[in-house]
Amino acid sequence: MQRALLWKLSTVLALCLLALIPLAMVRGIIGERQALRDGVIRSFETETVGPQILKGPVLVIPFRKTVTETSEERAGAQTAAIEIRRKKTVDGRLFFFS
Repeated sequence: MQRALLWKLSTVLALCLLALIPLAMVRGIIGERQALRDGVIRSFETETVGPQILKGPVLVIPFRKTVTETSEERAGAQTAAIEIRRKKTVDGRLFFFS
């Protein structure tokens, strides 16, 4: 009985090891196909997609805007609030593509 059980276990173990061979081959094919897919995607990206370039006449309009900021400050709990207004000038440019 011991020999029969040992024989069965060794046969199952040998079959499992034999089943690993095709599994390794399939994993190799999957790896090759993934590498091929990645290469095709990279070549497609380099051939079709590039940096976007805006060409044509551009109208640039400089502007200056004055902004008034208002804040309230209190010196203490019993004193009245003091309103402080500050004027700030902002320079910028507007771009129009036509």
